[in-house]
Amino acid sequence: MPALCCCTFAQNFSGLFRRRQIKSGESITLLGPGEGDIVNFFGSRFVFKVRSHQTGRAFSLFETDLPPRSGPPKMHTHPTAETFRVLSGKFEFHILRDGKVVQLPAGPGAVVHLPGGEPHLFCNVGDGVGRLEVVLSPGDMEGCFLTLGRRVDAAFEVVTSAPPPDVKQLLAAGRQYGVEFSDPAL
Repeated sequence: MPALCCCTFAQNFSGLFRRRQIKSGESITLLGPGEGDIVNFFGSRFVFKVRSHQTGRAFSLFETDLPPRSGPPKMHTHPTAETFRVLSGKFEFHILRDGKVVQLPAGPGAVVHLPGGEPHLFCNVGDGVGRLEVVLSPGDMEGCFLTLGRRVDAAFEVVTSAPPPDVKQLLAAGRQYGVEFSDPAL
């Protein structure tokens, strides 16, 4: 008897399953490494793999390469939940517990989930470029990165030192997406 693979199963039994109606804007996506909408976000490389409009705003998925010693400028909150998976490098996530900052070290394979509204900060504490896979839920906050970042092609490399963000522009985009910084003056 010949071995059955999952493709054979799918071909033979596909009629047993009812197809869910795909909502307007949702789509099936297959992207290879490095493919997607690429943005230079203050020297970091963001590659959007699944955009919010493709999921009915349920979530957004992207990978980001961060230079050494980089991350958001201040502790902040927003209504969007974030889930981070460390793909490479060494990161520290800072959260508040009982009014005190707690540091959570995270290396390759680690997953950190932050519910919406959780004050946090993270930093690539390694000596080289670190890579995170990030899920935003709901996905609308991707617009903050797209607004402040600059679209680039696949050849864009992470820079080791980038100019600081324009504070007024950062705060305006943050307000639009519900981001609040612990120090409004940054």
